[in-house]
Amino acid sequence: MLRNAIVLALFTLFPTLDSAWAYQCPSEGEYRTLSANVDDWQLYDSGWEILIQSDIDVQEDCWLAIVGGKIYLPPNCMRNGAYFTASGRLEYDDIMGDMMLYADSISCQ
Repeated sequence: MLRNAIVLALFTLFPTLDSAWAYQCPSEGEYRTLSANVDDWQLYDSGWEILIQSDIDVQEDCWLAIVGGKIYLPPNCMRNGAYFTASGRLEYDDIMGDMMLYADSISCQ
């Protein structure tokens, strides 16, 4: 929560940082397969989100912190520390200020 407030404050004070940062990231819609450990997870009426333990450096100066989707989330993904592999398209998450992987497939160990 504090991280969100800090990111929001920085982008409010320095709106050009957002544009400069986004320039360093891959294009939205680019397809990637990533693996990481689950830090926390949430189920919603319209889908789910997984926060990962360590941000993934998608490209220099561009990080991914969230994986989300509307597909079925296997029960073994719903525990902290689970190791997952997800494939999907990259999206820019305005709220977190990071890239998000919108998964069309996911498996967990």
